[in-house]
Amino acid sequence: MGKQALVLTDQDYGLDVPGWASDLLDSNFTVWSRSLHSTDPLVKVERSADILLLDLLDLESDEQRNSLVAQAITFCEDNGYITGRVPMVAIARPSVVLDEEQMHHFADVLQPPLTAELISNRLISLMRLATMRREAERRVATFKKFGVGLPMVPPPYALDQQKLLYLGSGMAFLPIQVALPDETEVQAALSPDMALNYLDDQTFDALIVELRDYPEVMIDFIGSLRRNPT
Repeated sequence: MGKQALVLTDQDYGLDVPGWASDLLDSNFTVWSRSLHSTDPLVKVERSADILLLDLLDLESDEQRNSLVAQAITFCEDNGYITGRVPMVAIARPSVVLDEEQMHHFADVLQPPLTAELISNRLISLMRLATMRREAERRVATFKKFGVGLPMVPPPYALDQQKLLYLGSGMAFLPIQVALPDETEVQAALSPDMALNYLDDQTFDALIVELRDYPEVMIDFIGSLRRNPT
């Protein structure tokens, strides 16, 4: 899987990238930056990006941030970047709040402190999901045209009628439960052992794991799940 990131910025860094993006270079990403104020056509390396990163760290006012977010959305639409195919991630300070309409266009929001491990792991996960989505769409097209292959369907955008398993603290569970549609069924587990018991007895559409301060027990739990063939 390629690891090429295009950083969308307010200022023009030329051939350089924002300081925080150096962590991506340390994680073997190829990183390019592009000012959203530039009118130059996209070059080949920019079009080959596997993920887009919108840098909102140095913008002081809400007006500046909202303007750059709007420019980034227009940039994606004009250049054929589709949500789920090439994910866009916002890099913003914890004090920055994006409204619901803006968040619809982002696969994730990363906040300082930005460590190499945090950025790399989160972005690679999003890129894998995008690859799975493209493969699912390809198989669906093949099935419709030739009647062969598995008619795989990409994950739905709508969360209604979904059954989710949440693993983490009760304090973090409540706002997630409130934010989801009423039709979404959410089961809460306070420990990995409790989550495994639920997984043994029931089928879920997705698992949400709280990783505040990246506790080792949760990281080990996720790793064991990924190695589990079932």
